[in-house]
Amino acid sequence: MSELSDEAVQIYLHVVRHGGTTLAELREGLRLREPPARATTWLTGMGLLRADAGGRLHAIGPALVAAGTLQEEARLRLEQLRLERTRSVLAEFGPLYVQALDGWRERAVTAVPMAEAEALLDSELSACAEEVAVAQPGEEPVAPGLRRALERGVAVRLLCPHAHRRIARSRQDVLDLSGMGAQVRSVAEVPARVFVLDARVALVPASGEPATMLVVREPTLVAFVHRVFESYWTSGEQFAAEYSAPVLDDLRSTILAMLAEGAKDEFIARAIGLSVRSCRRHIAEIMKTLGAQSRFQAGYLAKELAPSAEE
Repeated sequence: MSELSDEAVQIYLHVVRHGGTTLAELREGLRLREPPARATTWLTGMGLLRADAGGRLHAIGPALVAAGTLQEEARLRLEQLRLERTRSVLAEFGPLYVQALDGWRERAVTAVPMAEAEALLDSELSACAEEVAVAQPGEEPVAPGLRRALERGVAVRLLCPHAHRRIARSRQDVLDLSGMGAQVRSVAEVPARVFVLDARVALVPASGEPATMLVVREPTLVAFVHRVFESYWTSGEQFAAEYSAPVLDDLRSTILAMLAEGAKDEFIARAIGLSVRSCRRHIAEIMKTLGAQSRFQAGYLAKELAPSAEE
């Protein structure tokens, strides 16, 4: 029922004249064939009838209902004005948010060419006050700023490949730093050249762009890079001029794992920081130890001899 009906008019007038009325009394008083539930529901929805706690219906004057309707309309208009003001303010903040977000992105991670990165690294090392964590996979000389940082009393931790123990220039650089107070550990494979300074800025290589470094300043990202460094650091061996038995085992285990994956000599050598010639000598020694006649067989035997996760 969506419009005024004769039955609704009769019901409303009857309730006005007789006061509080039940549905049964309406049916009897108006001589209806069934209780007028539909019409009374409509009148109640319009606000013209109101039921009390006992279920009796009472009439409400149309002027009073209209006044209530006007109040609701006024409330809705105020709410609409509030929403329009909110939309207006949000529209003004939209461009500001985009601008600030773009600025945050630029500050959080910046890609810089290698030449600029080296100059920036030197500047950041000069400003470093507490600790520098460095992962250095290749044979390039250590950053000069590391020595100056050590002279100023800054803690330096250097992670390098086991292979640096056998490469004369790299070994000497590392031993010099160690002599100045740097902590140095080695692992079989250092995945990338990384610097973390005072846990506030990190320099990492850009993936697929060897001539580019990423300067990371966003605290959460810097913390993540630092945790990755720590995971390698805790598994490293104290650096020494020669291979110890654990270091040699670790190095050959890494070579074996790569052989099992079908990696080429050049890839393996680059990953562990050895020359291809030295890498091939290790592979030959491993094959001899395993009694393998081919690289494929060495990789297969490596998988067979590797302890299972269940063991």
